[in-house]
Amino acid sequence: MDYEFDWNYASSGTPYVTISKLGISMNAAVIKQLGEPEKIMIGFDEKACVIGIRPYHNEENVATYDFKNKITIPISDEWRKVIADYEERPDFLDNEK
Repeated sequence: MDYEFDWNYASSGTPYVTISKLGISMNAAVIKQLGEPEKIMIGFDEKACVIGIRPYHNEENVATYDFKNKITIPISDEWRKVIADYEERPDFLDNEK
């Protein structure tokens, strides 16, 4: 997958995403950039070590998370395991992806 990041885009403030064992938190700038969706999808590319977040558009057979008026999305035990597994990797903090 090719990425097309706009590194200078910050018209609604600097976007911040925080990932912890309790959930994924996003500030208002992230929510605005996502288009303030009712639901989102959260995916993980293990090979690239990248988490992706995007609005849900009625795709079938995907997990969705209610997002309307939320700042923090509680995560499942499965996501907690993914995060914990990567925190324990010696190269986790050195990964520059």
